[in-house]
Amino acid sequence: MTGEKLVVFDIDGVLVDSYSGIPVFYEKILPDMFGIDEEYARFLLYMEYIYDQAGMLREEWWPKYLEIDEQILSYLLAKYWEVRIETSKLEPGAGNVLKNLKSKGWIIGSVSYRDDIYGLKLWRIKDLGLYDFFEDIIVVGEDISSRIEGIKILTRKYNPKTIVYVDDKIQNLYRILGKLENIVLVWYKYSWINGLLEKHINSSKIYMVYNMYELEKLLDGIS
Repeated sequence: MTGEKLVVFDIDGVLVDSYSGIPVFYEKILPDMFGIDEEYARFLLYMEYIYDQAGMLREEWWPKYLEIDEQILSYLLAKYWEVRIETSKLEPGAGNVLKNLKSKGWIIGSVSYRDDIYGLKLWRIKDLGLYDFFEDIIVVGEDISSRIEGIKILTRKYNPKTIVYVDDKIQNLYRILGKLENIVLVWYKYSWINGLLEKHINSSKIYMVYNMYELEKLLDGIS
């Protein structure tokens, strides 16, 4: 299969709101499970947002702040993702927009970073009903080592004239900027921390959208 237009999505913070359960875990679940006070729980929540922006998984930074062994870490990670999965929901309009894009001839792929638990990202994509929208799903950290590598794989496979990559983390877009030809980068400005970053962004080469319908309108203009 080849096509002229390829759009590649990150998952969390773009097609899926999986972030709303994070405060629930840190402020309600973790204190009861681990016996930490509310102030320290709020501190860990803040660090979650910081490390998430830095691209670090909880398995990497939790041991810096919690006295836990491998067994407890595995248990906490399972509970953390249980809460996030229970509170996850599709971004408003995600299903309709993906369906519309396919009908307009867009090839739809996904390149996103892995979860703490191996294989969970693909499971969540299926559980949320997104799997059938994608021609390809590539999980960074499981299938390949970087987003750029994943996008290159899809580019070689489909040989599109137009390539669009959509991510909610501006740092991921800057890592790609200038390194791939004929790619349009779109910042899906989802989380509150992006509001803090927005005033520092000064690139005419990165588009910004706030919801799925704005994204569809942007892609209509690009195509």
